[in-house]
Amino acid sequence: AGPMLVHRSTTETARLLTALLERSVLPAETQTALLQRAGGNPLYAEEFVRMVTDRELLTGEGELPLPESVQGIVAARLDSLPDEEKTLLQDAAVLGKVFWLGAAAEIAAVDRPAAEEALHRLERKEFVRRERRPSVAGESEYAFRHLLVRDVAYSQIPRARRAEKHRLAGEWIERLGRPEDHAEMLAHHYSSALELARAAGADTSALEVPARRALHEAGDRAFALGAYATARKFYSQTVEAWPENEPPNPELLIRYSRVLNLVDIGSAPEFLLQAVEIALASGDSGQAAEAETLMCEMYWLTGRRDDAFEHLRAAEGLVENEQSSYAKAYVLANVSRFRMLAGDREHAIRVGRQALAMAEELGLDELQAHA
Repeated sequence: AGPMLVHRSTTETARLLTALLERSVLPAETQTALLQRAGGNPLYAEEFVRMVTDRELLTGEGELPLPESVQGIVAARLDSLPDEEKTLLQDAAVLGKVFWLGAAAEIAAVDRPAAEEALHRLERKEFVRRERRPSVAGESEYAFRHLLVRDVAYSQIPRARRAEKHRLAGEWIERLGRPEDHAEMLAHHYSSALELARAAGADTSALEVPARRALHEAGDRAFALGAYATARKFYSQTVEAWPENEPPNPELLIRYSRVLNLVDIGSAPEFLLQAVEIALASGDSGQAAEAETLMCEMYWLTGRRDDAFEHLRAAEGLVENEQSSYAKAYVLANVSRFRMLAGDREHAIRVGRQALAMAEELGLDELQAHA
């Protein structure tokens, strides 16, 4: 079956090549060499024809070049563009496969009419296409015709410039508002800017806070949607982006640990112990109690009942003297939960009613449902 499939693929690529070239005729030996180089890859044939059209090689003199790979063809096509078009395309690639006129103009530092005209020429040359239904109100939206074209254009940007381009992209997206809709994009651009700047040994002080904030918000967004593996990735990156000389936010460590208890049971003790220590040092017994409660959950899920109840008792002690608070309602709801699981029904019902009353008083819908 293998040789038959290869033959069929090569035949179909030959037909595609003929259709793309329309009336133009390649010498037989050139077409044979092209098909061998394409290896049945239609994208190679398609990009080759675009290169031919760009350079009008069929009507010129000399030998027809045959790059080794489709990436080589795309790179050759990009290199043949005027500087302003090539730079704009590279800067648009920073935004991704889909991008917007205003963002591309800002990142490339050109005025909007000039960027629009350059994109119109790039559309005629079939590098990009204009989308009929833009996802951002008031902005013309474009997409690279092939993801490979975007990847090659991005790879041509000098590494030293990429951090600045990602920062500008993040700032443009941030000005759109609706941060909950753009959380992942913001996290990508600011974290990329921070990573690239660090790799280049540049000053990262202006990038650290926006990157941590964007990653944290992307983690919260993913968690709210139930995308726990994605939330884990963003929370992990937030922790990694924290300065070594500054203790992490205990709220972040608690949220990260809550996700770990869902997707990687038993991996959270380091972060929870750190959260307890930092919270107690700042006088926040409520956050320390939340961390202790999650420690109970982690040990319960890994079959260590005695350790679980040790941490649950520690959590109870930390909120014992509080009148009414989220932390106390959270701890009481979980005391009820784990006492119920342990078969201590009377204790579970009594504490559960206390948790429910407190959650209703404070308007905590999720904890009401939990209790």
